[in-house]
Amino acid sequence: EAAFVAFKSFSQRRVMSLYYSKSANGVSGWSAPTTILIPNKGSGSWDNKGLYRSCLLHINGCYIVYYSGIGTDGRRSIGISYGSSIYDLQQVDVDFSDEGQTKAFARVLAKACAAS
Repeated sequence: EAAFVAFKSFSQRRVMSLYYSKSANGVSGWSAPTTILIPNKGSGSWDNKGLYRSCLLHINGCYIVYYSGIGTDGRRSIGISYGSSIYDLQQVDVDFSDEGQTKAFARVLAKACAAS
């Protein structure tokens, strides 16, 4: 399984989304890429320009995707999405500079993945 950044055409290369594909042997026979996350549309969003540098984890039936994002204002941050299906991920809105929010999110994620 793999999550990666791509764009649909060269003219759209400035707006990057995350795609998913899988292969039985990890070498050949990859499935057609499917969009799993797109940049937020809001003008104030930290990731409204593009997503990049993703990391896909599949643990006990729970998918977790970490990714970097960039906004049209130049802001950069890290996002996390998770779910029991790679095609139905829940984006997390957490300020990871706040220790309390980070710990609360870790508990929610652990519970969600344990229930998968």
